[in-house]
Amino acid sequence: MESPAPQVSFEDYVAMSGAAAALGYERMLATYRLTPTQWAQIGAHWNALIPTNPLYMQYGMLVEQEAARIRTGGPPKPIGAAAQQPYPQQSANPFGTPQQQAAFNREAAQVGNELSKAFDSFGSAMESLWTSAAMTVGSRVLVQWTDGRRYPGTVTSMQQGQVQVAFPDGRQIWVAQQYVTLT
Repeated sequence: MESPAPQVSFEDYVAMSGAAAALGYERMLATYRLTPTQWAQIGAHWNALIPTNPLYMQYGMLVEQEAARIRTGGPPKPIGAAAQQPYPQQSANPFGTPQQQAAFNREAAQVGNELSKAFDSFGSAMESLWTSAAMTVGSRVLVQWTDGRRYPGTVTSMQQGQVQVAFPDGRQIWVAQQYVTLT
């Protein structure tokens, strides 16, 4: 019967992965006295955690650094004492009960909506600032009309968020600045 996978820290997993990259899979297993099954269990544990936690986002770079250190003559790092203990059994659902998942999803959606509104407001403010700074009397513009189409015109006057636009047919109309873009 196969013994359970040893529990290894993130640093130990990086060291072992770097050794596998530098020495090859078989030598890494022999160095750390692991069976292929144990390595697969260790890998499954960390590969499930790494993408979910920003603390682990430099995994690939750290493995490459460790592999480079070993390739230049450094010995494989010893792994910590925690490696003697098997991983604790995880629950069937690591994300909590369905009610906890639903509550989390509602909160995440609310945060997403608020962030979206904030970015939209910021974008509108920046566009308005840029438009008002760059638009002057005589600027060629497009005016978005209520039918959704954009019509060409020329700025004839500007004041307090309003732009007077002269259209090719001779009409001059005041339009809210948010509906006017430079061409």
